[in-house]
Amino acid sequence: MTPSNDRTPPSSPSPPARGRLVAGGVVAAALGLGAVTVAVLLLWITSPYPESGPSAALHVAAALWLLAHGAELVRADTVSGAAAPVGITPLLLSALPLWLLYRASRHAIEAHEEELADAGHEPGGPLPAGPTIGWLSAGYLLVGVTAVIYASGGPLHADALSALLHLPVVTFAAVAYGYWTASGRPRDPLPGQARQILERIPPGVRAVCTRRRLVTAGRAGAAGTAVLLGGGALLVALSLTWHGSAAQQSFHHLTMPWTGRLAVLLLALVLVPNAVLWGAAYAIGSGFTLGAGTLVGPLGTSAHPDLPRFPLLAAVPDAGPGSPLTWPVGLLPLAAGVAVGWYTARAAVPGAAMRAAAVCTEPPAVRPPLRGRWTAWWRRLRGGEGVVAGDGSGGAPAGTGAARGAVVTGKGVRGRRDTALTAVLGSVACAVTMAVLTGVTEGALGTGALEDFGPSWWFTGAVALGWTVPVAAPTALVLRWWRRRLPRPAPAETRPVAAATPMSPVS
Repeated sequence: MTPSNDRTPPSSPSPPARGRLVAGGVVAAALGLGAVTVAVLLLWITSPYPESGPSAALHVAAALWLLAHGAELVRADTVSGAAAPVGITPLLLSALPLWLLYRASRHAIEAHEEELADAGHEPGGPLPAGPTIGWLSAGYLLVGVTAVIYASGGPLHADALSALLHLPVVTFAAVAYGYWTASGRPRDPLPGQARQILERIPPGVRAVCTRRRLVTAGRAGAAGTAVLLGGGALLVALSLTWHGSAAQQSFHHLTMPWTGRLAVLLLALVLVPNAVLWGAAYAIGSGFTLGAGTLVGPLGTSAHPDLPRFPLLAAVPDAGPGSPLTWPVGLLPLAAGVAVGWYTARAAVPGAAMRAAAVCTEPPAVRPPLRGRWTAWWRRLRGGEGVVAGDGSGGAPAGTGAARGAVVTGKGVRGRRDTALTAVLGSVACAVTMAVLTGVTEGALGTGALEDFGPSWWFTGAVALGWTVPVAAPTALVLRWWRRRLPRPAPAETRPVAAATPMSPVS
């Protein structure tokens, strides 16, 4: 019999495959929970003054693991006796469960492909998306629900409703991303029902949000977000250096034993990404709050309640108006808008137009590409001869209109309207990303004045959009115009070729 060449994936995993998927989710949850538990127990064992038994330490470990998924914790042993919420998620702590979920999803797909190859079958496609993501998530959530029940009591316990709302969302998102990457990052990963829903979108909206435009806008928005985050990290580093003595004093004031200092250091490290986002919000101008009715921004810092002694909080500027040292941070959102516009223009006109400057009248073997690039630019600035097209006997100088009109006109070139619209969409992507990231870092650290702590997600996104759109669109149009002015290289068959040296026959 002829073996079947049907590459259609099965409608549902087989029972053994379901068991492996559930086991993979359980293992991913157990590894994350176990890593946090080991760290907490190690700090508890080495503490010279343990105030509770191992059961309380295990409850704290489970609560911290749920906090990494976005759940809100509640402190019961406060000075006033009233329960105080803890709603700020340490982003570095969240990286551990997200990475484990991502690896579990990839491992399930890769193991399935290896089994098919060992059995001598042709690749039949990855496991179906819906059942695979569902069974993996089910195994992970099985451990998660158990942790919610276990961590519902104790001096630091998890809010059950918050945990049950955040845990499934984080799990499904991480598993779905791992499945998508393991499947080769398909450009059309949606199932048939979701695609039918998207087809009901009005034609005008679909015309604006084309696939090519959305991909380019997403990458441009990622470039702008990277600039903002890099600037935020630089601001945090400079502020900690400026307030180094205060940060050191707060570090020593919290605890004296080395185990306590190690715990404070670990807590500060897992909160560094949060501080970077707060620094980015500060540079944008939206700032962040340190209590109800307060605002910390480059134009001034309002009076705020007494903050806990913590090294990262020592970097907060003192109350008072801004100074010439804080005003230049407004250049950071402008740089983000330039990054969005630059990436949009780079995608609008292919890179071949920029590489055209490296072409010169001599063959590439005679003159290195880097030297040829600088020489062509220098000749262009002087108005002399540039890239010569035709049969090699002569041509229009690079400064003439004929040479300027010889640009790459492939399908990568967009019109002015398309370029401006893509830049605007890239600015929207940057603003949405900043809103989502800052939304994770805001929360409560107590009741009363500390129930509003961190940057406002909607205000940060709105201010980021207001900064980047007026800069990104003009930058993209100007760079597109400049890149199109660069001369197009002559075809390979029409470029002058160096005379070949005759080779003597081998005797």
